[in-house]
Amino acid sequence: MGVEHPSAAMARPYLRQPRATATFPVAGGGQPGPRHAVPDTPPPSVSGSQPRYAPAAAGPQQAGEQPSPAVDGRRLGPVVVRNRAVDLLLHAGGKHAEHVWESRGTAVAVHAVMFLYADPQAADAGQALFIAPRYLVAGPESAQLAGVLAGVTRNALHHRLAADSFDARIHLATNAGRMPDGVVYAGTAISTLDTDAGPFTRMRRLVSSPWEAPGRCLIELVDGTRIAVDRNPPGEPVRAVVRSTSTLEGARYASRPWTHAPDLVREPRARTVWWLLHLLHLAVAGPEGGGR
Repeated sequence: MGVEHPSAAMARPYLRQPRATATFPVAGGGQPGPRHAVPDTPPPSVSGSQPRYAPAAAGPQQAGEQPSPAVDGRRLGPVVVRNRAVDLLLHAGGKHAEHVWESRGTAVAVHAVMFLYADPQAADAGQALFIAPRYLVAGPESAQLAGVLAGVTRNALHHRLAADSFDARIHLATNAGRMPDGVVYAGTAISTLDTDAGPFTRMRRLVSSPWEAPGRCLIELVDGTRIAVDRNPPGEPVRAVVRSTSTLEGARYASRPWTHAPDLVREPRARTVWWLLHLLHLAVAGPEGGGR
């Protein structure tokens, strides 16, 4: 399996990698590291295996919400889509930390991009969302999250203009995995292991496993919802703090504490990243808004 330096990524679309292979692909140079593919889906509820969440107040239902992809002939409620996205990113963020922690030879970057896809024909909401991650090789071009987002956005625009059809799973992701036929683009997210608590190179010396290291995921969904998920925040007896611009309150998720944060994207420390994530989302969604 060949890998590329990030600056060369614009020249070639990535091919989907089967889950049976022994290494996971990374956008960058060097030898492939051990592969720990993000599973198609995490457990139905992350709270089952990691029960601690940040105490918070639920926010009100937002007006004018766009419908989410249909599931089994019905509209999958936006609350279910948002909560499944949180579940997936909690799991994928931990797997990202595991990749970086265990990488040998080729170091995996502490920043990664995740593309979300929904299955309109899913019979169960627990199987309705999937992630196609893009991992990068650690180096100067992947050291800053803003630079990573800007570079992936340029690649997306290049492939949109150069190809008859565009699919982020093929042109941008490094491990799309298996997904059902007919999935539709549902949003874009980032996972970063450099947080306000400190860089991952220092934090990994303070914890006993990658799943205990701090990490942050920012999510933008097609209905306009933005969600911030902070894993293992230092000094807090919780596994994650979840904040969302739209409601996460629903019958099957009544026990999930979260914070309603309508001004989430205006927070000074993350505003630039939210802007760049939005631009990448627009590039992937395309002018029609549907994306692939």
